[in-house]
Amino acid sequence: MSPRRGLSALSLCLLATLLGACATLGTGLQPPRLSLVNLRLTEATLFEQRFAARIRVQNPNDQALDIRGFSFDLDVNGEPLASGVSDRAFTVPAFGEALTDVFATTTLAALVRQFAQLDQAQSFRYRLRGRIKLAGFGASLPFDFKGEVPVVPPASPDSGI
Repeated sequence: MSPRRGLSALSLCLLATLLGACATLGTGLQPPRLSLVNLRLTEATLFEQRFAARIRVQNPNDQALDIRGFSFDLDVNGEPLASGVSDRAFTVPAFGEALTDVFATTTLAALVRQFAQLDQAQSFRYRLRGRIKLAGFGASLPFDFKGEVPVVPPASPDSGI
């Protein structure tokens, strides 16, 4: 092997190592915890419904997360309900939390499927999953959070409430 070819191969290996190090720079971070705070219907047409969602982002890391945006899917009682994206940039302080407002979109079929299950449900279980895009090196962090809210039946007229 000629010295020039050996140097070229070494340069390529070094470049690959550097690129790999840059790509894994953000992997030492724990994924943030996202939970649904509120979900409100804002627009409804025959084929599509839009919700305004308020989401709490908790940062379990000892450094701030500069979030450039995120994408998510919302499942309710084990069934897909809505999805959304946000390009709103915000910072979550180290060991802190922040609220963000996003829009989620669903279809009539997904909404009808949810209403059909409503009578049988003892609780409202949801799963919020997706990826947060971090500013800077372009790293992203996955998130997957499950929550549950008990369904409270309406009071009967003779209950005195």
